[in-house]
Amino acid sequence: MTSRKNIFPFSDEKKFISLAFSFGILALLTALLTLTSPVENNPTATAPDNGTFFVTRIIDGDTIEVNGKYKVRYIGIDAPEMSSPIECYAEAATQENSRLVLGKQIEMQKDVSETDRYGRLLRYVYVDGISINESLVKNGFALATPYPPDVSQQAMLSALEEEAQIHERGLWGSCDLEAKVEGVQDVGECSIKGNISINGEKVYHLPGQRYYTQTQIDESAGEKYFCTEEEAQQSGWRKSKI
Repeated sequence: MTSRKNIFPFSDEKKFISLAFSFGILALLTALLTLTSPVENNPTATAPDNGTFFVTRIIDGDTIEVNGKYKVRYIGIDAPEMSSPIECYAEAATQENSRLVLGKQIEMQKDVSETDRYGRLLRYVYVDGISINESLVKNGFALATPYPPDVSQQAMLSALEEEAQIHERGLWGSCDLEAKVEGVQDVGECSIKGNISINGEKVYHLPGQRYYTQTQIDESAGEKYFCTEEEAQQSGWRKSKI
């Protein structure tokens, strides 16, 4: 009986095993690189400069979602918060924002910054050439609030706010807004309440302001008391509008 010839002579078999081992290592490295490659898990962080944008959700009076994934914060304005407690005129501002942009195609214009600390795109927003930022301030649904370095349109927004205030439009005629005071105030005894809203906004309340008494501070959640407004502002909090 003729013996079956070995298809892998000893030397060739060693070469085959070595080659197979090398391919196995290469496949393993490729898999590891794929698993550890950075994944875009925050689509808001980058957005095309140009393109078609449709408003798919209204978050509040100054924040929207476009194309189902990008959160956009209007530059240079500040609408009342839909947080707990809901600030005066917050629901009206949110409804007006919805009326102006929900389901509509918009154009977006960047100033200096791409996003804010929460990863939201910072933009001036337009519908058919009309500035939504300006419209909300002009009709008293938002305040003109500068957030440097994005201030290229702040002079116009401030002028529109003054007009709304004179004519008592919107929140200027409906809410007990505390008069704006220049400079830093010291209320003493570390009684300034640094609250964090459900949207992550850091807002501080002074004794005597509308929501001071009902604002509860949860230090385990990062909220805190401050001794001065300067301390609060340096820590990233802004003053409540009412």
